[in-house]
Amino acid sequence: MRALRRDIPGCSIQYLGDTARLPYGTKSRDTVIRYAIGCVDRLIEKGPLDALVIACNTASAHGLSALKDHLGGTLPVVGVVTPGAESVVRASTLGPIGVLATNSTIQSGRYQALIEAQKPGVKIIAKAAPLLVPLAEEGFVSGPVVESVLDHHLAELHEARIESLVLGCTHYPILRGAIEAWFQRHNHPVKIVDSADATAKSVAEILPEGTQKGQDSLHVMVTDIAPRFTDIARRFLGAEIELELVDL
Repeated sequence: MRALRRDIPGCSIQYLGDTARLPYGTKSRDTVIRYAIGCVDRLIEKGPLDALVIACNTASAHGLSALKDHLGGTLPVVGVVTPGAESVVRASTLGPIGVLATNSTIQSGRYQALIEAQKPGVKIIAKAAPLLVPLAEEGFVSGPVVESVLDHHLAELHEARIESLVLGCTHYPILRGAIEAWFQRHNHPVKIVDSADATAKSVAEILPEGTQKGQDSLHVMVTDIAPRFTDIARRFLGAEIELELVDL
């Protein structure tokens, strides 16, 4: 959302965060698809919409095709995985590519397949990093706990001497500074890619003419209003927001 608001001024955004049922990254493919379809149906009820962004790597990895089928071509759909994979390939030359994501996203193999399709034969190191999500949500971005978790999750990527790394979870950019600093301390230059920036560019390209000339607005819906979500939203967006509680 932050990247969309920055790159598409005048854009009206309907945001739905399934806070009652997160994280998606630990759930099965069928459950993720079922939850995602329910979220999309609620967003359509609130419409009208010009485009749909699946702002979750796990839901994009497992549910993009199912959501497109569900919508029957009535709405353009953009997931965050494809733009992220394309960006990390562009950032790479000959070295190995790293993928840091949730268990479910890694198990889907979606990032690996997209990267391989664009850069056949490239060495891909895909690492699940589930502990980064609670760190980001609790606001832990530095200190001994963060360092210990990064040692655990990044060691394999460092040993493989990756050249570039895609942050394959929308929580991870909160920890981008800590991740960059970790590689710097290990004298290992790595190009880090956040799929949000690439996704915002993809959305801008498919929006109908005149969409970006309206009045900037933001409507945020959540399935559970928890104080932690408000803190996270403030941390991500740098601003206060009003929340509407919805029941799916």
